[in-house]
Formats: sequence, C-alpha cells, structure tokens
Amino acid sequence: MKYFLLTYLLVAFFTSSFSQSKKEQIEILNARVDSIKQILSSERKTSADKSLKISDLNSKIKDLDDKILNLEKEKTNLNNSINKLTGEIASLNASVSQLKSDLNSTKTNMDNAINSKNQEITNLNLRIKTKSDSLKLIQNELNKLKPAPKQANTNQNTSSLKRYIEDDVTMIWEGSSNPFVLKSLLSSTGVKEKINGIVYGKYGNGITSHEYTFKDGLWCGPYKNYLIDGRLESEGNYIILYDIYPNGRSYPDGIQKKYHGNGRLKRKTDYRNGTVWEDRCYDANGDEIKPCPKDY
Repeated sequence: MKYFLLTYLLVAFFTSSFSQSKKEQIEILNARVDSIKQILSSERKTSADKSLKISDLNSKIKDLDDKILNLEKEKTNLNNSINKLTGEIASLNASVSQLKSDLNSTKTNMDNAINSKNQEITNLNLRIKTKSDSLKLIQNELNKLKPAPKQANTNQNTSSLKRYIEDDVTMIWEGSSNPFVLKSLLSSTGVKEKINGIVYGKYGNGITSHEYTFKDGLWCGPYKNYLIDGRLESEGNYIILYDIYPNGRSYPDGIQKKYHGNGRLKRKTDYRNGTVWEDRCYDANGDEIKPCPKDY
C-alpha cells in the first residue's frame, strides 16, 4: 500500500513540474513528503498494532493448542482407565456368575444330601417303630407267661383302719424296706410296732394335707394329697412286692392322678407293679400335652 502511494506521488510530481516554478515545486514536494511521512507513520503504527495483536493471538492459539493437547492426553488416559475398569468389571461379573453357579450347585448337592438323610431318618424311625412294636408284643407275651409277683392284699376297708397323725410315727432302717413304726412305743420300750392304718398330716389351718395307707409299716393301699384349701391335689395306690426284696417294698400300682388348681385332671399315669404303662398330661383347659413334660 505504501509503495503504491509513493509511486503515485512521484508520477504526479514529475507531471506537474513542467507547469510550475521550482520553488512551488519544492513546496508542493515537501507537503507531499510530509503527507507521505504521516501516511507511513500511520501505516507503521497500524502495522505494529496488528503485529502485537497477531503475536497475542498466536500466544493464545499456542495456549489453546497446549490445552487441547493436555485434554487429548487426559482423554486418552481416561479412555485407558475406562477400558481397564470395563475389563475388571467384566472379570468380576464372570467371577460372580461362577460363584452363583457354584453356590447353586452346592445348594443343590446339600438339598439332595439333606433329602437323602431325611429319607434315611424316616426309614430308620419306621424301623425303630417296627422294632418297638415288636418288643412291646414280645414283652406282653412275656408278661403273660411270667408268674405274677407275690404282693400284699390291698383290698382294705380304709374306713375301719386306725388313723395316726404323722408326728406319732417314724421310719426305721431295715435294709430295703425301711418301715414306719409307732414313735412313742419305739422310744419308750424299743418295740418296733409297724404301722397298719392311715397316716395323715395337717396344715397350720387344720386342713388335712395328706393321707397314706400303711400295711406292716409300708405304703400299701390308696393315698391322697390335698392343697392348703382342702382341694384334692393327687391320688393313687401303692402295693407291696416281695419278688426282689424279702421284706417287701412299696411300688405304685394302678392309676395315679394329679389335678390342676381348678380341679381339672393334670396327669394320669397307669402303673403296673411299679412300671409305667401309660402316661398322659393335660393343661388347665383339659387339652392333652404331648409328650408329658418332665416333673409335670
């Protein structure tokens, strides 16, 4: 641009030099030179400003290029991390699937083993029940063949029996039988008069607490226990067997009963010569409890 203007001015100068005086030409030339200088100065300033702007833009472009490069590197690193995590997730999913498969297989095997054991237990219980039923049948047959042990006669009319307060009797040692005798006679004369009759006790309010029938100093016949208000608590029967002990020994025999406070049956046990043959328990509402609780 500046060279174009200079050429234009020179051409104009030489064209008009023929029609003007030398002085005028010089003045015109100086004015034109000043004008050219102003134009050149303006162009230089504009060019410098543009150079500064270009330099600034280039610096910004370089910064942007650096940022883009860094972002590209970060993007590459992120993509690598994502790919790595994706691989790890795929591996974990595969491991989880394998674990689920193993657990399902183990559960199936355990279920099969449990079912097999349950079936074995069921079969064993059936065999035990069969054996138990067979043993009961054999025991019944043996009991039929076995002669009944000698026992004391318990068909006593208790209303005619003599009654003793429990403070008047005491138990003595005679090997296996340990009979009860009259305390006063034993202490005064040493005579062991074995009790034949009913021994009873009383609560502090005068209510009878219990009544036991004795024969030759041993329990033999009906017995009863009472609550403090006089209600019946339990009742049953004892016999004397001489099969093992020469002097005899007392055993429960027949139906023994216990009662709830409301009077309902609590427990009913069937004894035969001291052996339990049947045992049934009931709650206070009369519903049966199976099996009978211990010490119920």
